[in-house]
Amino acid sequence: MAEETLQNQNKAEKRDRLIRNLVKVLCVIIAFGLWIYVMMVESPSYEETFYNVMVDLTNTDSLKQNNLAVYSGYGNLVDVTLSGKKSVLSQLTAANLVVTADISSVAGESGRYNVKVNVDVPSGCKLVGTSSETVSVYLDQSSEKVMDITERRINTNLPEGSAVGTIELPVDKVTVTGPSILLARVTKAVLDIDMAGITKTTTYTAKITLYDESDAKVENPYLDYYPKEVSFTIPVSKTVSVDLGVYFKYGFLNEENTEVTIIPASVSVTGDADLVNRGGLVDLIEIDEKTDFNGSKCNMMVALKSVDGVTLSTGFAEVTAVMGDSIRTRKITISGDNISVKGLNEGVHYEFDKVSTEVTLIGTMEALSAVSADDVIIELDLSPYFGPTTGTYLVKGTVKVNTEYGDQLLDVGSYEIPVTFVEHDENEDNQDQ
Repeated sequence: MAEETLQNQNKAEKRDRLIRNLVKVLCVIIAFGLWIYVMMVESPSYEETFYNVMVDLTNTDSLKQNNLAVYSGYGNLVDVTLSGKKSVLSQLTAANLVVTADISSVAGESGRYNVKVNVDVPSGCKLVGTSSETVSVYLDQSSEKVMDITERRINTNLPEGSAVGTIELPVDKVTVTGPSILLARVTKAVLDIDMAGITKTTTYTAKITLYDESDAKVENPYLDYYPKEVSFTIPVSKTVSVDLGVYFKYGFLNEENTEVTIIPASVSVTGDADLVNRGGLVDLIEIDEKTDFNGSKCNMMVALKSVDGVTLSTGFAEVTAVMGDSIRTRKITISGDNISVKGLNEGVHYEFDKVSTEVTLIGTMEALSAVSADDVIIELDLSPYFGPTTGTYLVKGTVKVNTEYGDQLLDVGSYEIPVTFVEHDENEDNQDQ
């Protein structure tokens, strides 16, 4: 029993000793970690160097009073070393640092100057040093040059029939300012216009580029110019060929019963590309079956009509129309009794001689053969005349054919009857109504 008790005590002692040793090891590890943290993160003596930090020149406007300008000095780079906590420095990059060189104190003449570098030290840091305490800045007399803008077009292969008209620029000159030594290199200002993809009149903005005498671009931060870009309109015209066509005013004649020839058969139409692409550029030529024919043939010179904004290669065309064998002509003389009136206004009194009148009809042989003189009347429209109206006027008459073939016939020519308008008298009741 005593021996068992002793064994238990030994086991307890070994367990306690093991726990104490583990605690000691853990404490050492924690202490080492804390030491590492303090040394690596929170130690105020940590240093870091930031490379290639841009040096900005400040107070450059002060040079203007001496008519000076910088022609070298922008873009200087320095390395900056800072000290502080690593937790602070690790948040910084070269882009976060502000390094400047104040040139307001330089002498008022051309030449080279060494200007002191200043570092805007971030909060929580100290400046250890820079790779260079100064930067070199070169000054020259400031000049101005006014130059003509040269237009240059590229990718000018427009769609067939399209062409670019004269481009009207809102400005024709560019003003370039900067150091004389650099300004002397600039020989021209070019407005490059890329025509790729342009198929219609377009509003376009293009940049102006400076070039030297060898046609190399002059790109220098010390040169300034205005304007740097120009907005303008590129007028694109298009030329297409349009076939000429006709239509018959009354629809009685058509391409099946009448042969039509137009000289020229087509015309070239030029206008804004957008307008031309819409179509409907030239009006159809009207042929009046009643008045344009001399017998079975019509021959006339007509002025072409087009939409506004386009020009035609010719403004006239000769039209010849010949009725086919299916269309015949017949002259019928009607008596004065077949002349009637309509639209008589109150208080209007009239008289006319009811003389025989010859009427010309066209149509198929079958339709013409079925018509007699009694079937044809001339109707005078007196509605435009109001009382008291006096005097003799030629009143246009409308021919009507009262047969079942009436819609297959058309009267041609013009029929005007002299009508005398008189004041009311005792013979009024004898007028033909």
